[in-house]
Amino acid sequence: MKILIGYDGSDCSRGAIADLRKAGLFDDTEAIVLTAAHVYLDLPRSCFEPGDVAGASQAVRRAHELGAAAMADANGRADDGAKLVRELFPSWKVSAEATCEPSHRALITRSETFGADLIVVGSHGRSALGRALLGSVSLKVLHDAHCSVRIGRCTVPAANAPAGPVKIMLGVDGSSDAALAVSAVAARQWPEGSEVRVISVVDVRVSVTFAGTEPLAATWMNDAALPQEAAMSEDALRRVAREIERPGLTVSTNVLIGDPKRVLVEESDAWKADCVFVGAKGHSRLERVILGSVSAAVATRAHCSVEIVRGS
Repeated sequence: MKILIGYDGSDCSRGAIADLRKAGLFDDTEAIVLTAAHVYLDLPRSCFEPGDVAGASQAVRRAHELGAAAMADANGRADDGAKLVRELFPSWKVSAEATCEPSHRALITRSETFGADLIVVGSHGRSALGRALLGSVSLKVLHDAHCSVRIGRCTVPAANAPAGPVKIMLGVDGSSDAALAVSAVAARQWPEGSEVRVISVVDVRVSVTFAGTEPLAATWMNDAALPQEAAMSEDALRRVAREIERPGLTVSTNVLIGDPKRVLVEESDAWKADCVFVGAKGHSRLERVILGSVSAAVATRAHCSVEIVRGS
């Protein structure tokens, strides 16, 4: 597995790395820790590259000084992040890189050249100002990435704290992306005693939309039809559970009715989940208008880590 980790030295980025101990990842993982250089001015790329500017104007020389300092800082932070990854995952192949490209653009581009299976980012940047400017990086990566994205929350556990059993909430809706999320959870190496809760949320708003365009969908608006629809969902969830179940891993299922964006967050909070896994899109063109935003909403609102699964 190939993982690209966005790191800026903040508590959130350190927490996102520490959180990977709860991601069920593999011993033969290859990881790149990528740090983007940041300056308060929008400098041209040439200012970050070595060059002879002895005869240039004071402004040009100053710009090159700022660029060089920013790159030196970025290289140092990337090395620090790579060191942290190596300490937590001694068997991984880990390298560090720095770039002068904007954070989210650098992560997207490097993930494609690297062939990353997963991009890992913290939910916020490293300062109050950084949170205003950099807090959007995780959502930009979420929307633009062609691979799966894991957004780690800011909690940094003690370095010597054992990973222990993990509580995973898996949101499914019958879509191909949800099937990929199921496969991702099934493939991971979860610690003994871990739990997976598979949740399907029947969204009545979709039924209302279909009722205006598909006559047969109007039956969803019949209260008597909802239990039947839920029963069908429960049967599908049992099949999902069988795919995930193994010795030492407890799997439960539940069908709920409501807005998936709200229900998944509330359920993950109440259950104190370590991570929520969801597919990136809903299961039809019409439903993607409504359900396609579920992954972004859960990533924004959940108090635990969120992994949004895409096929590479």
